[in-house]
Amino acid sequence: MARHQQEALRTLSEAEREELERLSRSGSERADRVRRATGLLAVAEGQSFVAAARRAGLGSSTITALVRRFNRQGLGALTIAAGRGRHPTYDATARATIVATAQRAPD
Repeated sequence: MARHQQEALRTLSEAEREELERLSRSGSERADRVRRATGLLAVAEGQSFVAAARRAGLGSSTITALVRRFNRQGLGALTIAAGRGRHPTYDATARATIVATAQRAPD
């Protein structure tokens, strides 16, 4: 069942539209940024959140959250939020110890 669009996408400025179009066509940009730009452009063209999500390869709840973030942050909403992603396995001290051990001459 489709979710109700709780918050509509604000009107894009010309600069924002150009940047989203550039990102959506980019072959060298991060894939997640390309998908987000494609989804936002689809919503800006008047497609429903579900249709925009399908076009961008995202979930409809992702488009809902993306529109909400974009309305508040602008193009900054396309980047991954701080604190996301994999955290380092080793801290700087442990890495230095590992490197020193690997570079030591064998006994």
